[in-house]
Amino acid sequence: MTKNFFIILFALLILSFKNGITNDTVVSVDGLTLYMQHDVFGEGGRRLSLEFSETKQFKTSYSLVFQYKITNDTITIRLLDKVDTEKNKKIKVTYGMPGSSLKTPRGRLALPDNLLSGKDYYFIIETANFKVESKLTIDNDKIVLDIPENKYFSCKKNIVYPIPKNLVFGSVIFYGDKDNECVAKFFKEFEAIGMTNVQVPNYPYNHLSVNDNGKPENQYSPNGQNNIRFLYKMDTSFRKAARLTKKWYRKKLNIDYHIYSSNGDQALLDKFNGIVTTYADKK
Repeated sequence: MTKNFFIILFALLILSFKNGITNDTVVSVDGLTLYMQHDVFGEGGRRLSLEFSETKQFKTSYSLVFQYKITNDTITIRLLDKVDTEKNKKIKVTYGMPGSSLKTPRGRLALPDNLLSGKDYYFIIETANFKVESKLTIDNDKIVLDIPENKYFSCKKNIVYPIPKNLVFGSVIFYGDKDNECVAKFFKEFEAIGMTNVQVPNYPYNHLSVNDNGKPENQYSPNGQNNIRFLYKMDTSFRKAARLTKKWYRKKLNIDYHIYSSNGDQALLDKFNGIVTTYADKK
């Protein structure tokens, strides 16, 4: 009987780890403030990035450790620990005195796009001393967090606009007028490989700014620098676009190219970086 009990208990513990949340005891805080944004670059791919801050400051510097679990239409985020940012261990919180150098504890996590579908979720924040249930709505063009009135949990920006998938955008940078024809030929070839001019809504995207017409605006500096900005729908691979850009960069080393995709790709070709490419598929 005892042996069977421990086998069942072990199985439940393994299951809890697979689901993304352990059975560790949650810790308490006076309150939390959330800042959220949608990211595409760096580790994690397209994702909803969440940064939580404690509502009180302390003399001790430490970070908050969260874990999340997504089950059907429920997202549960639990505060599991407070960790010393220098010693990387649990600490006893020391409250600061007025006039002292106080620090705000913070903790981050990210919800990958591929785990979120277009619907409403129960969005639950749980600590040892409070539990707040909000509504997170995933629409085609925006993400909205609706928090009920409470004294523990708030959000600095409750609406974010994920940049649409399969966009290519960036800048071609050069000086004066002598390279206008060369740049025009580059864009002609760029469009020929599967790039279509496109407009997007004038939303406050994290990685892209457009005007009221849904296009990025060129910039011209008094020193003669031309920053020609572009926006396309990508009907080809970003690797193909990067190969073409490398060819043109090697022809004219005095023209810089900064190219990005809303899937998380980057190609930086300029005098400062040389040639640097990052591909979202990592193949």
